[in-house]
Amino acid sequence: WAESIIETLVAVLGKASVTEMKMDTVVWFCTFSQYQAGDMDGDCGPTISQQLARDPFKRVIESMPPHGMMVVHTSTAELYSRLWCVFEINEALEDNVQTIPAYSMGALQRLF
Repeated sequence: WAESIIETLVAVLGKASVTEMKMDTVVWFCTFSQYQAGDMDGDCGPTISQQLARDPFKRVIESMPPHGMMVVHTSTAELYSRLWCVFEINEALEDNVQTIPAYSMGALQRLF
């Protein structure tokens, strides 16, 4: 995971402050909820293929989260270069879950 946790926190709190999301809202944060397998020899966790077969994202998406799916952009990594991120967004769009962009200040500065 190459994102900045500080930029992520700022982006999530900023988006939450302008939506109806309350500070005690429970969120599923995939970065901390999913084993980031490397599919390398000796890797002790499940492979990416094994995890996809379990449909972990689909289960969360099918729960129809009331605040949708927040897609967080930071300046430290390109979100769409990560297979997991693209996969999660695709799952949300297929199930008509609202996807909401959230940008850190660094990500916004890169846009302009």
